[in-house]
Amino acid sequence: MTAARAVPFLSDETWDAIVAAAYPMTPDAEARAALDQCLHDHAGLQRDPQSIRAARDFWRELADLAERLGDMLLEAKLRTPWTIADPDRPQRELRAVRDVQRNAEAHAEGLAIAARVRERRADPAREWLYWRLFGIWSTHFGGELVCSIPPTGGAPYGHLIRFMQAVLEHALDERASPHTIRNAIRREQQRRGVWPL
Repeated sequence: MTAARAVPFLSDETWDAIVAAAYPMTPDAEARAALDQCLHDHAGLQRDPQSIRAARDFWRELADLAERLGDMLLEAKLRTPWTIADPDRPQRELRAVRDVQRNAEAHAEGLAIAARVRERRADPAREWLYWRLFGIWSTHFGGELVCSIPPTGGAPYGHLIRFMQAVLEHALDERASPHTIRNAIRREQQRRGVWPL
């Protein structure tokens, strides 16, 4: 059993600094919990490649099982006349299984990225962290995967760069240059198949 963390990664002061850096983008109700989970998971990613691949395979198998169960529930819902007093039950169960499937797929994708990066002898924990922070930015802050580049030269800037720097500095006591973050944005754009900066 893993001991609980004595101090959360995201104190109120840290969270307020991150939200201020992201302005005018505003976080949704789940953003803080998602970011705290991301930072907690990042701390646990210092693993050897074999354990990363084993975890990836586990989450892929779980996602596949959830997908099959969801398909079976959908088929049962469509084929069976629903006569019980709770007509919303099959839809609630199907939504719950699909949530499990999506979460397992997200875990598997994150671990797959970590495994690929580890094979290239890069820093898999950092690659995963950026990937996950970009997802939180898009999903929970409603932000786009973009930054601006001054036409006369200089450092890239924008809401996403400020957000990333605030998370790294306030939550992890690390720093990253705007150029480093811009390069990570480009890689993520290519991974998602959108036009790079």
